[in-house]
Amino acid sequence: MTTSQFIHDVNQKRRDHNGWYTWKGTVKGKQVELKAYKTWIQVAYVNGIRHSSPMDITVYRFKQFLENLI
Repeated sequence: MTTSQFIHDVNQKRRDHNGWYTWKGTVKGKQVELKAYKTWIQVAYVNGIRHSSPMDITVYRFKQFLENLI
Protein backbone atom coordinates (compact mmCIF):
# COMPACT_ATOMS: atom_id res chain seq x y z
CA MET A 1 0.00 0.00 0.00
CA THR A 2 1.24 3.52 -0.72
CA THR A 3 1.50 6.29 1.86
CA SER A 4 -1.37 8.21 0.24
CA GLN A 5 -3.61 5.10 0.32
CA PHE A 6 -2.72 4.62 3.99
CA ILE A 7 -3.61 8.23 4.84
CA HIS A 8 -6.88 7.92 2.91
CA ASP A 9 -7.84 4.64 4.63
CA VAL A 10 -7.06 5.86 8.15
CA ASN A 11 -8.79 9.20 7.55
CA GLN A 12 -11.86 7.35 6.25
CA LYS A 13 -11.93 5.25 9.45
CA ARG A 14 -11.67 8.47 11.48
CA ARG A 15 -14.62 9.95 9.58
CA ASP A 16 -16.71 6.76 9.88
CA HIS A 17 -16.22 6.48 13.66
CA ASN A 18 -17.05 9.21 16.12
CA GLY A 19 -14.57 7.91 18.64
CA TRP A 20 -12.10 5.01 18.93
CA TYR A 21 -10.85 3.03 15.92
CA THR A 22 -7.92 0.80 14.97
CA TRP A 23 -6.01 0.12 11.77
CA LYS A 24 -3.47 -2.56 10.86
CA GLY A 25 -1.65 -3.22 7.61
CA THR A 26 1.52 -2.94 5.53
CA VAL A 27 2.58 0.40 4.07
CA LYS A 28 5.57 0.56 1.74
CA GLY A 29 6.81 -2.73 3.23
CA LYS A 30 6.45 -1.54 6.84
CA GLN A 31 4.13 -3.18 9.38
CA VAL A 32 1.84 -0.47 10.79
CA GLU A 33 -0.68 -0.81 13.59
CA LEU A 34 -2.52 2.02 15.34
CA LYS A 35 -5.20 2.81 17.88
CA ALA A 36 -6.74 6.26 17.71
CA TYR A 37 -9.50 8.50 18.99
CA LYS A 38 -10.69 11.02 16.39
CA THR A 39 -7.46 12.83 15.32
CA TRP A 40 -5.41 11.64 18.29
CA ILE A 41 -3.17 8.66 17.51
CA GLN A 42 -2.89 7.20 21.00
CA VAL A 43 -0.41 4.56 19.89
CA ALA A 44 1.08 3.60 16.54
CA TYR A 45 3.64 0.89 15.90
CA VAL A 46 5.75 1.01 12.75
CA ASN A 47 7.94 -2.09 12.48
CA GLY A 48 7.65 -2.44 16.26
CA ILE A 49 8.67 1.14 17.09
CA ARG A 50 6.07 3.00 19.20
CA HIS A 51 4.80 6.48 18.25
CA SER A 52 1.96 8.76 19.36
CA SER A 53 0.56 12.12 18.29
CA PRO A 54 -0.51 15.19 20.27
CA MET A 55 -4.17 15.28 21.29
CA ASP A 56 -6.87 17.37 19.57
CA ILE A 57 -4.89 18.21 16.44
CA THR A 58 -6.41 19.47 13.21
CA VAL A 59 -7.17 17.06 10.37
CA TYR A 60 -4.33 18.67 8.39
CA ARG A 61 -1.82 17.96 11.19
CA PHE A 62 -3.33 14.47 11.63
CA LYS A 63 -2.61 13.67 7.98
CA GLN A 64 0.89 15.15 8.27
CA PHE A 65 1.55 12.94 11.30
CA LEU A 66 0.43 9.85 9.38
CA GLU A 67 2.66 10.77 6.45
CA ASN A 68 5.65 11.26 8.74
CA LEU A 69 5.11 7.84 10.34
CA ILE A 70 6.07 6.09 7.13
